[in-house]
Amino acid sequence: MKAANTFPIAVLLILQLGIVNITQSQNLSFYGMTNSGGTNNLGVIFKTDANGENQTVVYNFNGTDGSRPDNGKLCYNNGLIYGTTGRGGSNDMGVLFSYNPITEIYTKLHDFDGLNSGRNPYSNVIIASNGKLYGTTLYGGTNDFGTLFEYNIATNTLTKKLDFDGTNMGKNIYGNVIEATNGKLYGVTNRGGIYDWGVLYEYNYTTEMYSKLIDFDDTTIGRSPSILLEVENNILYGT
Repeated sequence: MKAANTFPIAVLLILQLGIVNITQSQNLSFYGMTNSGGTNNLGVIFKTDANGENQTVVYNFNGTDGSRPDNGKLCYNNGLIYGTTGRGGSNDMGVLFSYNPITEIYTKLHDFDGLNSGRNPYSNVIIASNGKLYGTTLYGGTNDFGTLFEYNIATNTLTKKLDFDGTNMGKNIYGNVIEATNGKLYGVTNRGGIYDWGVLYEYNYTTEMYSKLIDFDDTTIGRSPSILLEVENNILYGT
């Protein structure tokens, strides 16, 4: 089904709702995904209006192009929506994709393969100030504890930047990384660290330096974090 108009698109990302909000002319539409259901019961991309009505399935995942999208909001940049699926693709380890809401064209950009790029991305991607996408995987990489990856939109190449190792860096990432006001990436792991209850980390994509900031310890500061955001300059909040 084709979009009703071809006006320029402006976008406002909504934190933690798992959806992307796009304004076409005066019509506000929300885009999101489901983990299952649809024609193949492998999940869909859908859109709805600002009232949560008139929901329309715009794409059905079929397995080869990805399946079982999981957590985190979709990412919007220069007219395209970007996202990941937890399964499906050539290796059944998930894919990175783009979707054009005007032309309704879906494009698979990368098949996750385990060792080289990670597997099963549970979170979605963000667009950083350098114009590249960043995201994480739940498993895969050298230690099978997850990876941090970078996708260069201009060259259509995905590069693994970090292999999470467990004790020193954390492991198993469920939540999106974020870019803070200082231009660095921040994220949390669900497990790993000294106590195996997760870590808060910082990654400088300019210098490619990783720093562990906090080891979650269960009793004092909680355990297994999965959500992180910056509400005001230089102050991060999470759960």
